[in-house]
Amino acid sequence: MCHQIANPISTRASGNEVAAQDLYGLGVRVGIYLQSIGMCLSVLRLQANSFKITCSGLTVAILVCWTRLVVEKDISPAEAFLIILLTSVLSYPALSSCLCPNALVGESLGIVTTCVANIWHGIALIVFWAVLYNKLPALGTPNKVFLFSSWNMDGGFRIFALTFSVMNFMVILGSVAMSGILLRMSFLNWKYETEDSLGYRWTERFEGAARISAAASIIPIVIFIVSIEMDIKANDLTPTRQLSQPGQAIPLAIGAITFLDCFLALVGTPNDDDGLEWVKDKMHDISLRW
Repeated sequence: MCHQIANPISTRASGNEVAAQDLYGLGVRVGIYLQSIGMCLSVLRLQANSFKITCSGLTVAILVCWTRLVVEKDISPAEAFLIILLTSVLSYPALSSCLCPNALVGESLGIVTTCVANIWHGIALIVFWAVLYNKLPALGTPNKVFLFSSWNMDGGFRIFALTFSVMNFMVILGSVAMSGILLRMSFLNWKYETEDSLGYRWTERFEGAARISAAASIIPIVIFIVSIEMDIKANDLTPTRQLSQPGQAIPLAIGAITFLDCFLALVGTPNDDDGLEWVKDKMHDISLRW
């Protein structure tokens, strides 16, 4: 007689086993947390080259998997919202990085990808609180959400969450409009080559806006991280904690290396002043033409 070997993932209390392993496992979550905080540090230092496409590309990949599970109704509302929160952790620093003037030239694809990722994220959040919160199967979860306290998804908290989602989407649209302006300026910078350096009106504004946005993003990022971890506990979810698995080790290593690189750049000696001055000259020139 054959004895079936128990799978530690499939025997957990509640939720979708694929999502628990690949979308919000311990290594995935910690890797995203480290990458997000590291990117905020890099924006404070005005060094956000290539990070836009890194964060937004990861966001798009997660949302593709999320959308498939939602369409197939193979994920609980608690898990669906938890994954949206994970993409929120990535979206804030990605938007801030779009304001870095010295990370603008040659980053057109990163800006476009960031816009696509954030619009997708904003729509997903609205659709979730408008429809999906009571359309998806519970899969054994109590469907709780944590924000300073534990709330039922189908209670009065939903009205607050839906209102916030709409306001958040309006902010995203404003950010996309700003990104469109930056994208146009990037195109003009590629089209025109000059040595003019008469002033820094545009770059000074963008530098300040980028740093303020990055510093302010740390607060909601911390709130999202706490909410994610408390949501896992409140809904009896048991995501994989086996960091030796490739699906957990790879994102964890990427997040740790990204954080370390950004932290060292923040505390290190400035070495890109000449490059920043060159970008200021270019941005001033294209602002006159624009």
